[in-house]
Amino acid sequence: MSWDQQKSLDRIQSRWEARDTEISVTKLTRLMNLENVTLREGRLIQGSHAYASVAGTGGLHLLDSDEHARSAIQRVAIWQTEVSQIAKAFDIPIIAFQGGRVHLLIYRPIDDEAAIARKALLLCKAITTMTASAFNPLFDDAERLSAKAAADLGQTVATRGGVRGDSELLFLGNAANRPAKLLGTAQLTVTARLEDAIDDDVEYETEETSEDALSVRISRAPLEAALERDGIPWTLTESRSRLADELEKWPRERFKVSGATTAIDPNALSRSDSKLVTAAVILSDIDGFSAYVEKAEDDELRREAILTLDAIRQELRDVLKTDHNGVRVQYQGDNMIGFVHLPNGERERITESATDIAAAMQSSMGVTLPQVVPHAGELHVSVGVATRRTVVACLGQYAKRNGLVLGPGATEAERIQMLLPGKQTGIDKATHDALGEDVKDLYVWSPTAKCWVAEDLVAAKLARVRESLGADAKRTLTPDAAGRLAIGGAVSESTRHVRSLRPYAH
Repeated sequence: MSWDQQKSLDRIQSRWEARDTEISVTKLTRLMNLENVTLREGRLIQGSHAYASVAGTGGLHLLDSDEHARSAIQRVAIWQTEVSQIAKAFDIPIIAFQGGRVHLLIYRPIDDEAAIARKALLLCKAITTMTASAFNPLFDDAERLSAKAAADLGQTVATRGGVRGDSELLFLGNAANRPAKLLGTAQLTVTARLEDAIDDDVEYETEETSEDALSVRISRAPLEAALERDGIPWTLTESRSRLADELEKWPRERFKVSGATTAIDPNALSRSDSKLVTAAVILSDIDGFSAYVEKAEDDELRREAILTLDAIRQELRDVLKTDHNGVRVQYQGDNMIGFVHLPNGERERITESATDIAAAMQSSMGVTLPQVVPHAGELHVSVGVATRRTVVACLGQYAKRNGLVLGPGATEAERIQMLLPGKQTGIDKATHDALGEDVKDLYVWSPTAKCWVAEDLVAAKLARVRESLGADAKRTLTPDAAGRLAIGGAVSESTRHVRSLRPYAH
């Protein structure tokens, strides 16, 4: 199967006609279990979104062997467990673990921006301090992680996206997206509006990193004094003790890794059952959606924004899963992460399928969705693709684990996507090298994004190139002495462009 314009249009139309228009977005005024947020009953939340990440550090990207993979999974799992304990001490909900990254929401005391901003700052510092001073001493130098954190303050809409049995909590608004983009600029980064809200009771230093963000330096003594003053029961000593106990309970040999002979279901995995495969990781992002949501100042506009995002996400999910049998891992705000793999790791077929998916996403976003969804034409999608050895695992809080991907493919796909505007697809060197020559020519090297980029490459254009390549091969193929199809005496690889690229048959 593959993307088909009429099929795409029909399913978008069917869902749009059946959409639930009885959607309300009410202001959150008290403590709430955020798992109770639904598409129909959203919440408008004033608070701080904070992210902390160790992705790509401490050799987490080295996945050359099962031993390397077990090491990466062990360290991420143990780090996540202690982050969960810190969040519990701060009485803060974890929205999701996203590979080597965590997304948290600070929204209490309700509408007290000074207290919320202060707690966000202390939380971020506690996580980076724990990583450096409690986690890292338990591991060899080469395995030590570097944690970075970022936070913003503002109003976001909490809703739920996806389909029954395959949905996730998500937040709409710049305050939920901006800190994820600020990760990595410094060890601890906050937006100017969050820093403006912090009271004078915390001692720290700042340095401007951009017109709307600052790096923050806060030493251990002021951190501990502020935590004690606020009655937050976290100490570095407690983290050290818990981490040592967790490491003893979960030595590296307990983390099992294997290949995959069938399509992977990330949510069916566990600490003792993870997968290490060659995969093309695909990250798609709806460009311009945060700005679109920021303009939604009344209930009707917020309702339209929620329905628009839901329609787009369901269609992009169908492109990945239904049309091409890819695996969806997570929704992350207005983006989606998935991957394609094969049981025997056929890199050429994997990359062909991944580039087909990216082109189909561009087609749905630019061709079929705008015909049905009123505001979809104002938005575009950017896609990053990277093909590497990848760990697929299910980690996180004990009662709330989620599937994730670890390794250089995930970090590179995200890096590429974040540097691209809408309508562009970027692929890494490994993906580009595995493509046929005619398909390679559709991508141009970008010195800015440091990857190969195609502008507005839709399914129809990609199909024409593949069909042309297949037709050329058909006209010139002749059997060689061994009975193999050859062109000019050389065995032809062109036939691979016309066979089915569906990785698994059901």
